[in-house]
Amino acid sequence: MGDRRMLKKKLVSSVVILILLLIICMPATAGKPAPNKIQQIDHYAEAFFKEQRIPGASIALVHNGKMYYSKAWGVTGAHEKPITLQTPFIIGSISKSLTGLAIAKLIQDKKIQLNAPVKHYLSWFRVKDQEASEHMTIKQLLDHTSGLSYESGLVIADKGERDIGAIKRDVKTLANVTLIAKPGVKYQYSNTNFLILGAVIQAVTHTSFSRYMSEEVFRPLGMTHAAAEQKTAEKKGYLPGYQSWFGYPKKTVIAYDNGGTPYEYIAASALDLVQYMNFLQGMNAVGYLTPENLKKYTSPLYKIDPDEYYGFGLRVSYPGAKEEVVWHSGTTPDAHAEFFVYPHTGWSGVILTNKNHAEEESTLPFLKRGLIRLMNGQEPVSIPTKPAPAIQLIMVALCVMLLVVTVYLILKIRARLIRKKWTCRITGISLGVLSIIVIPLYIRNSEAPWHSIKAFAPDLAFLIQLLVTCLAITALVLLLASFTVKKNMIFK
Repeated sequence: MGDRRMLKKKLVSSVVILILLLIICMPATAGKPAPNKIQQIDHYAEAFFKEQRIPGASIALVHNGKMYYSKAWGVTGAHEKPITLQTPFIIGSISKSLTGLAIAKLIQDKKIQLNAPVKHYLSWFRVKDQEASEHMTIKQLLDHTSGLSYESGLVIADKGERDIGAIKRDVKTLANVTLIAKPGVKYQYSNTNFLILGAVIQAVTHTSFSRYMSEEVFRPLGMTHAAAEQKTAEKKGYLPGYQSWFGYPKKTVIAYDNGGTPYEYIAASALDLVQYMNFLQGMNAVGYLTPENLKKYTSPLYKIDPDEYYGFGLRVSYPGAKEEVVWHSGTTPDAHAEFFVYPHTGWSGVILTNKNHAEEESTLPFLKRGLIRLMNGQEPVSIPTKPAPAIQLIMVALCVMLLVVTVYLILKIRARLIRKKWTCRITGISLGVLSIIVIPLYIRNSEAPWHSIKAFAPDLAFLIQLLVTCLAITALVLLLASFTVKKNMIFK
């Protein structure tokens, strides 16, 4: 259900998941690093992956269109095959920038107009507000000002839909979605915006999203291992990654999602994204977009804050300045990706990893910042140490405590030593109510559906369910004690 800072892809919880707040990369300066920096980059990346327990990764750093550094580490989740620079990873919300590129191409081909209403291309499209349905535009989808919420984008995501018709079907489910604002009024990052754009692409090209991306985006750019559909991705070498349990990698149980390809589930290798980054700097697929349209594609559409803007699925920081950077992050339950392009210095880079967790999403930007600093002859940022899973350990302790209390109560019942019947009854009712409301409260606080919590924080979801079970059992034992102990055996 995934990016980060995906611009607030926060799987925040009441027990605490304050995440998905990615740190914008450090501005790069001109100048190619000395060759001895390659060894430093190598050691820095390896130390990072070891510290963060990342099973597989791929990095490519490019200067003025030429590969400066590239390396792959580790293995895939399924079959544990060695990672190479050609191995496709799910790139998360970086998928949005490629969907945005398809829209830019269709605008150039005069098949789509930027300010046209969505209903001009999807006559059946609607949200709960009929008037908003009529006026929502392509531009508002691209820059996340449609009024569709962040939460609505999580509801549709990471469901493992296998059929090609999933995109259109998911868009139709938006008919009952309430907007958080009128179209064009408020920015809120949402997967649903690019889901709709995927359906628009299908409608105007009269073909599947996967086929259009393959023939009209990936092939012209030389992205030979990229795919926007499960079977094709697997044929080109994609294999699932790892979810994180207590900081340790565990092979994922989350399936590839064909419905999520326009916003999250495009697969691409490090070398594919090198081709794409070179294109962004006008060094690849010359003529695919005219210089004027390429500039529009990489230009801001909406100002998020004083230094950051959003465009055609791309983030742009410090536009027009020497430090300008075009970038995006991408997260799924079992992968995390980062790419960045500095137009004024010619530097660009991509990092692909195959392990993720909501509480770990803030770490990969540190590697990005460190690599950028090393490329420019500076000392890298310190590698963040792997924190102890404090929340998880606290929840384990609570479960153990409830188990001990339950066993103690059972022993008391059997020995007919229960005291204070009404205290047992009130406490039992209270714990029973708590067991019922814990998960709904967590969902409300995290602003994420339960399936997203299970996907991006599986250990926390498991422990919450275990805690609920322990609360319910302890409540039942307390109530049993209060109702079944003989009157003359209960002492005030």
